[in-house]
Amino acid sequence: MSLADNDCCNEVLNRARTATSGNLEAAQQILTQKPALFPHAPERDALQIALSDVHQARGAELWKNFRFREAIIHLKAAYQIDQTRRAEIAARELNMIGLAYQKLNQYPLAFRYFQRALSLCQKLPNC
Repeated sequence: MSLADNDCCNEVLNRARTATSGNLEAAQQILTQKPALFPHAPERDALQIALSDVHQARGAELWKNFRFREAIIHLKAAYQIDQTRRAEIAARELNMIGLAYQKLNQYPLAFRYFQRALSLCQKLPNC
């Protein structure tokens, strides 16, 4: 990894963080388009984690507005990233997906996601 690659990655992350504070869709667009530009794992992982954070924030925003179906989409996207990078956060995302399905009266799906969250938490020391 060159210094230029690192600077470019930091610039993308800073642009996404700035966008996150006011426009989650813009941050998502920035982060979705840029990972292909970074062939090295550390930069790509940093961008993916930032994208997960944007999906979590968007899911929370939608949740607060009782838009559970849309929240589920973003929580699932965050989980897809976090399941291999941040297991404890992934467990919380599974639980939130279960809660969203519960709010939608889709109890079998809610139960399935609660079970997955519990199963993952049981494997983690601080969950």
